[in-house]
Amino acid sequence: MLVDNKFQATSTSSDSLLSASDLAKVVNYLTESELNEIFAITSIGSERLEAFMASLDSSDWEPLLDAARRAAVSGGSICVLPFTQIDSPEFYLADAKRPNEMGEVPVKVFIE
Repeated sequence: MLVDNKFQATSTSSDSLLSASDLAKVVNYLTESELNEIFAITSIGSERLEAFMASLDSSDWEPLLDAARRAAVSGGSICVLPFTQIDSPEFYLADAKRPNEMGEVPVKVFIE
């Protein structure tokens, strides 16, 4: 995970949940990685989640930065990870059957 920040009422700067060092870490990853996309999720309090994909040359930066500013409220958070990590077991939202590389989904066979 590149960034995992939650709003802290005690922070000295609450204008965005992405600090300059957070942005530098993300840009460094995008610059140095062959798989140069990120996936970001912001939570604006308990109201809603927003998801963003971006690359180094993406026009999606401003909406992501704007969401990071809006998330700097009580209950707000932001998580930025390499896009390839969303297929890791720790990020699965459900434990379910997954298709193999040929797109085939396993069928559960009941034997009586």
